[in-house]
Amino acid sequence: MFKKLLVLVSALALFGCTTQGARISQTVATQFKEGISTEAEIVSALGTPMGISLSGGSRILIYRSTEPLPSSLILGIFYSSELKKQVSYEVNSSGTLQKIIYSELSVPLQR
Repeated sequence: MFKKLLVLVSALALFGCTTQGARISQTVATQFKEGISTEAEIVSALGTPMGISLSGGSRILIYRSTEPLPSSLILGIFYSSELKKQVSYEVNSSGTLQKIIYSELSVPLQR
């Protein structure tokens, strides 16, 4: 009985353990230098952005990822959450990086 419970708990803990989107970390996000790095360097390193916005002559390249966080068993109920990350790179009309915005948000999942 204990083995079956252990297998079930392990399976639930691993359920959905995949990252969606580009692998983003603060280290990766800030490897580029404002005023020096170019849009071509960013795209070469991270791939095609998930979105591009235009703002006053600048382009904003948007990269997002979602990663599952380890599940917790509290009072017999499984709680899980995911970590949503986003980094935006604002580049000017000549393609030079002007600004980096990085954010992370832990979001509880409904089960």
